[in-house]
Amino acid sequence: MNQTARDKLDKQLLELAMVALVGQPLTHGRRVALSRLINAIFLSGKLCRPQSGKFTFNFYEDIYHEALQELLLYICQYFDKYDAKRASIMAWVNFLLERRFFSEAVAKVLGRREITEVTIQDNLVVPEKPEDLTEIIKEYIALDPENLWFFRHFYGGY
Repeated sequence: MNQTARDKLDKQLLELAMVALVGQPLTHGRRVALSRLINAIFLSGKLCRPQSGKFTFNFYEDIYHEALQELLLYICQYFDKYDAKRASIMAWVNFLLERRFFSEAVAKVLGRREITEVTIQDNLVVPEKPEDLTEIIKEYIALDPENLWFFRHFYGGY
């Protein structure tokens, strides 16, 4: 993205941010403004992907989506903390994503994964040592001294 396109994106996001900041919290206007801002952030394609090579793809995606979910919740609840004088919207969002929410999501998803693995292992039934087939057959023969089972299954009845 060249500097002109980046400046245009920053200007568009700043305008949406100012509309959201003007609106009173928990009002319809504020929700609409935040929705538009969040949509523009996602469509920009400029969200960072912290530590992308550190985890397997599926595991990384779980962590990343957890972090994004927490980030979006934070933006909606605490957008008043954004200071346009300190950073652009994308710099603020990416800073929060990388420094706070991604590391929290790693701990959360890692903990959930460990709990799941432990639970699965705890619930597995340990099979008993299988009995010797010869011993099983000998037991059945001993229980059927008149050979009724043998005649029924090999000769089709009596």
